[in-house]
Amino acid sequence: MKKVAHILIIDDDYITTFLTKSMLEQLQVAQQIHLCYDGQAALDFLETNYELAHGGTAFFPEVILLDLNMPTLDGFEFLKAYEQKYGSITEKVSIYIITTSSHPKDIARSELFRVAGFLNKPITEEKLKDIFMANHFQ
Repeated sequence: MKKVAHILIIDDDYITTFLTKSMLEQLQVAQQIHLCYDGQAALDFLETNYELAHGGTAFFPEVILLDLNMPTLDGFEFLKAYEQKYGSITEKVSIYIITTSSHPKDIARSELFRVAGFLNKPITEEKLKDIFMANHFQ
């Protein structure tokens, strides 16, 4: 199974976030797992680390697990702002949408962005294993 340095989970559901983080820790697929509870907090987190990374002291996550339905800035708004801000960096980061929605409209809309996958909740260990066995990320 592929191991990465950093994973960022963006989800406003504390229980889902806790369980996903716990499963990722059990699978030992990341050196660090970072949590943000809405899209704006995630953009702020990435901005801080992007600026520090150019000074050589920070990181950018290799994998992002993104919920769609969140307050402040939802998943689609996050994706739009993320791609506008980071452009070519998006090619080095694998984003997986993780949501309760299986609506064809949401699936079609997600295809407008560079996402590696669209997974339905609840997240299971098997779904996470599939992500890290597939080696879709750099």
